[in-house]
Amino acid sequence: MYILLPWELVSRNSINNLTAMTKLVFIFCLACVACNISQEKESLKLQRLDLGDISIEVPRAWRYTPVLGISAGFLEVQEGEKVSINYGPYCNNLHTDPSTHDINFALVDDKGAKIVRPKISGDGFTGIYFENIKNGNTTDFKLLIVGLNVSPDTEQSLLRAFKTLTFEQSEYVQPQPVSFIAD
Repeated sequence: MYILLPWELVSRNSINNLTAMTKLVFIFCLACVACNISQEKESLKLQRLDLGDISIEVPRAWRYTPVLGISAGFLEVQEGEKVSINYGPYCNNLHTDPSTHDINFALVDDKGAKIVRPKISGDGFTGIYFENIKNGNTTDFKLLIVGLNVSPDTEQSLLRAFKTLTFEQSEYVQPQPVSFIAD
């Protein structure tokens, strides 16, 4: 009986001698290592933006520019593409047409979020909206991050970035139910 040594596994002749199951295990392990390397490379390309109470991970190539005087800014994604960030009491609620956009509701950092993306990539809004984010003593703060007609690559990067949002010093306030008084 001959035992293959690890360095012999990679030679062409010894791989032909392996059983089918051993070949499958070898290919599976090789694929796992390759996937792990590509994930590490992808994570190295990210930066964490600290925007006060909010932080988010975005690609390193994206540049954040604050707008002076208000709680807003934008991310310069690439030539001609910008993503707006608005944090304060007066944010658009990301109302879009359900026939042209996918509208989902999810928890991000344990806070309710409305996530919108166009049904046809590059043709509409890609964004996330939070309502009633508490900021100190003020309870009527909202967050909107949105891009219009962004490329499919930017859309995917934005959707991944939305999952990394954290609210470090803020607290989500559950909206109060509306009650109607019967006559």
